[in-house]
Amino acid sequence: MNIAAINTGEFDKYCREHPEDSDRMYIRIVEMLSIALELSLGKEPPNNPLKISYDQETRIVIFMPKPEPVDFKELKMRYDAEKQAIVSA
Repeated sequence: MNIAAINTGEFDKYCREHPEDSDRMYIRIVEMLSIALELSLGKEPPNNPLKISYDQETRIVIFMPKPEPVDFKELKMRYDAEKQAIVSA
């Protein structure tokens, strides 16, 4: 069994310091779910820009997302693309 968690410390700090951006944050939830699934299947953690901590012995993965403020149009486009990818799978 794997356990996945999200450490929102850096994300929360950014939102406190930049409240005007809090409703424009891109969260890589699909990527986090995909990585958690791959780890549960015994694959190695990927080498990507998403910051993670993974303990193979306890099989605990902790995601530490970086704040990614984007304009609303871009945010909608990214989430629509992810939705389409999931529907097509």
